[in-house]
Amino acid sequence: SKYRILRPVKLQTQAASLAAQLQKTFNAETSLIKGGGGADFDVYVDGSLIFSKNKEGRFPNEGEVERLIKNQS
Repeated sequence: SKYRILRPVKLQTQAASLAAQLQKTFNAETSLIKGGGGADFDVYVDGSLIFSKNKEGRFPNEGEVERLIKNQS
């Protein structure tokens, strides 16, 4: 699977941390993609949106993205 994280520059640290966790948990290929504006923080798996900060109005909780991915499988 391919994991993409769309992130604004100010959330680089959080995005890199999440990417590292996804690589470790799922042995996944991840990529960080600079988003537009300041509210973007989206996580995609194989082109499907898994989590959107803009939609949820918050940054994902610890382990939330991993749970969402596992529940989708």
